[in-house]
Amino acid sequence: MQKRILAVDDSLSMRMLLRASLTNAGYEVAEAEDGRAALEWLENNEPTLVITDINMPRLDGFGLIAELRAQERFRDMPILVLTTESLPEKKARARRRGDRLDRQTLRSREADRRGSPRDALSKEEDRVVAEQLITFQMADKLLGVDIMAIREIRAWTPTTAIPHAPSFVRGVVNLRGTVLPVIDLSERLGWGRIDPTGRHVIIVLQIGSQLNGLIVDSVNDIVRVEPAEMQPPPELSQAGAERFLEGLIAVEDRMAMVLDLRAMAVGTVAAPPLAEAA
Repeated sequence: MQKRILAVDDSLSMRMLLRASLTNAGYEVAEAEDGRAALEWLENNEPTLVITDINMPRLDGFGLIAELRAQERFRDMPILVLTTESLPEKKARARRRGDRLDRQTLRSREADRRGSPRDALSKEEDRVVAEQLITFQMADKLLGVDIMAIREIRAWTPTTAIPHAPSFVRGVVNLRGTVLPVIDLSERLGWGRIDPTGRHVIIVLQIGSQLNGLIVDSVNDIVRVEPAEMQPPPELSQAGAERFLEGLIAVEDRMAMVLDLRAMAVGTVAAPPLAEAA
């Protein structure tokens, strides 16, 4: 019988990453966007394992664990806490409740499973496309990016402008205490400046040692590709957009442009105090 895992996280990108990794390992994966949604699903289901984030709306990870441990049928069920939290007291609290597995460990284990390092920015010679991409939409164009570089996907929020920053840097936002530069990907690729609305999203990427946010129209899906399927980027004749691309990959009946994260990297942006960038 196939083992079922419940992944609880308010980040769509983390749920997508978990689903892709665990499904490939032979597990069935169910998802919940927060602790309350998880409890509702658990009323009629019993997974082999629960993986939960800590910081979530409605009911956080600690609350979910407490609710589960109060029920006889879940008292001995394994629970992993998957989080970016670094405060010692929160780590200790998580260990008291169940095992803790941080997100970097998850990515490292996925890299070990593949048999090659996934820090695509650490070596100049490592220029092959990832086995898994997240595809997203920019107007009528389909693009993709290495799933292992994605830290989260968040709704569009207004930014604080930075004096003297490049025009494609729309400003910064406060990402849980970190100043996040937000890039207008359309303008960066030479396709024209966009006017973000509530329908747009920000993909948060680890580019080198820095987090950057890309404004995109919408996120589509996770796709698996082979390096041999990569085709050279075309000459687009629009502000040299091809220099930001690894190449092209066929996705069903469409071609997706795969971003070259090295070329997308933006230097450190001088930012205002976090209170202003919120």
